[in-house]
Amino acid sequence: MKRGLSLGFVKDYSPATNLAYFPDFLIVGPQRTGTTWIHTNLSQHPQIFLSTPKEIYFFNKIDQPKHSRYRSSSIDWYLQHFEESFGQRVRKNFQSLRKYREFYIPKCRGEATASYAALKPEIIKDIVALNPKIKAILMVRDPVDRAWSHLKKDLIKEQGKNISQLTEEEITSFLRDPYQIRCSQYSAMIGNWSAELAEGNLFVGHFDQIHKEPEKLLADICSFLDVTFKKRYFEDFSSKKINPTPKIK
Repeated sequence: MKRGLSLGFVKDYSPATNLAYFPDFLIVGPQRTGTTWIHTNLSQHPQIFLSTPKEIYFFNKIDQPKHSRYRSSSIDWYLQHFEESFGQRVRKNFQSLRKYREFYIPKCRGEATASYAALKPEIIKDIVALNPKIKAILMVRDPVDRAWSHLKKDLIKEQGKNISQLTEEEITSFLRDPYQIRCSQYSAMIGNWSAELAEGNLFVGHFDQIHKEPEKLLADICSFLDVTFKKRYFEDFSSKKINPTPKIK
């Protein structure tokens, strides 16, 4: 841990904490803007390590110890998700050599929790204090389409309902939830992250690019992360729908 580091929310770290494993970038969302598609494609890249699971829910729940997704406020617990065992390295090298005839040599570590986009500025400040060079990928989407997609996922897909079973009160309550409103306030999210990140360390992409120009979007992200772009890294998933919005029944 850096000497003199003042943190507001991250707790319970030990003096021996090795911040070398802290992520170099975050895919911050918001939800239903293509973050799973980005994560799936970047996970194929031989120069990128992504945490398992995809969403750790660390920073967005760090101040909510009673939440069902809260696990810890310990930075040591968080950093465990970015360490690779010898067996994992061997397996990834084998896969990379078989697919690309290249060794797996990660240049950067990242994670993708799609609710990080709407983090409190004070928590973003903690993140940047832990790694002043950290980068963030934030995606924007038509706010009505994004909210509707989120509603269909949470109220229809996950609860196994169809649209006719939803009451007006359920729909209104979901769309008026403060978190849902924050997820559509792109200027505020971009402003909060830009205020803390080093200049040039925020990438803002558009959801429509996934459908219209996926290769260009991936090339731009690779350039942002300072890793090599090759079309063959992404041939398996660049043109596929990942985690699509469920159809209305």
